[in-house]
Amino acid sequence: MHSLPEGIELLARLLGDVVADYEDEHERWRLYEKALDDTPSVMKALEAAILQEEDENVALSVVLRVLERVPRSERTAWINRLSGSRSREYARARATDMATLEDLVRKEYVLPAGEGDSCSSVEDWSDWLQLRLAQKSFSTDLLKCLATAGRTKRIRRSASERLTTLGRVRSA
Repeated sequence: MHSLPEGIELLARLLGDVVADYEDEHERWRLYEKALDDTPSVMKALEAAILQEEDENVALSVVLRVLERVPRSERTAWINRLSGSRSREYARARATDMATLEDLVRKEYVLPAGEGDSCSSVEDWSDWLQLRLAQKSFSTDLLKCLATAGRTKRIRRSASERLTTLGRVRSA
């Protein structure tokens, strides 16, 4: 593929869709979003289209969505399709957060040993990571940390609600 219009046309054809104006980023976004949960051949076409995407913010948004759907081993390849170094850096940070999320949801969080605030490690985590952990973690230690030391009110509230829900499930 040599151009964005060709990439959009191929993607639309594979999805059984029509794009009225390929220059409209809202039209392209609609098509990209529709392609996210489709077949491997559609994902290949999406990948090719992202290489040609002229709007760096649209490309980054698509790649961030893709990162949540593909295995860890495929994330770097998607990140490398972004043309801007700031976008790649942001996507790499998100991929790192996603790996941390996956690891912490899979195993019990252990409070760091030592002096000082035992919840201080959560302060270094991004808002995105803190919120996802507050919503998905099964670790009461981690949820207690997020309920008290989470960066935003939304994170603290989500962690508190999750603790309450897990407490009800465990006592039933």
